[in-house]
Amino acid sequence: MGKKLLSQKEVAEIFGVSENTIKNWRNEKLLSFFQAPGSSRKMYFQDAVDEFIERYTKNQRGGVAKEKPKKISGEPRISSNEDWRIE
Repeated sequence: MGKKLLSQKEVAEIFGVSENTIKNWRNEKLLSFFQAPGSSRKMYFQDAVDEFIERYTKNQRGGVAKEKPKKISGEPRISSNEDWRIE
């Protein structure tokens, strides 16, 4: 089974923030995303969202995040293949 992709709306609902906040995190390269060739829609891997939660959110006991947000390197993941489906 392939990796689960989440829409921007779904990610915003997970964090309880607006979709614009997710866009800002993406633009600041704090949250990686996938964009299919020829599409304007951005999708987020569940693994990347889980990692973001682990790194940058407080734990239930009120402890601080493990580290401050750092920009991720590289460009968005855009497939160069005609068959860009994720398996």
